[in-house]
Amino acid sequence: MTAFEDRSHDITSRIDALIDTLPRAAPVQIAESVDAIRRLARDSGFDAVAVLAGHLESVVGAGRNRAAIRVYLDAMHDAAFVPGLLPTLAAEAWLASVATRLAN
Repeated sequence: MTAFEDRSHDITSRIDALIDTLPRAAPVQIAESVDAIRRLARDSGFDAVAVLAGHLESVVGAGRNRAAIRVYLDAMHDAAFVPGLLPTLAAEAWLASVATRLAN
């Protein structure tokens, strides 16, 4: 496994674990997990995941429902397969996809 695959696997494993515990996790636990994923993604060069996680932290802090949180987690999982620095427009496109999913 390459270093990229190792980091991607670590990030997606953490996202999957959070998805599994989401129905019964307290908001503070969700926020702590999202923050840990955001920091790992940032430190590992997965900018899209880090940007999405930053927005998700705001969603959790605002008390949004778990369905909205799940949409962000799904997008973060998808983004974990795209390494490296992304232009601002790419991160915005991922956020737009989340907004579209939430609107439906």
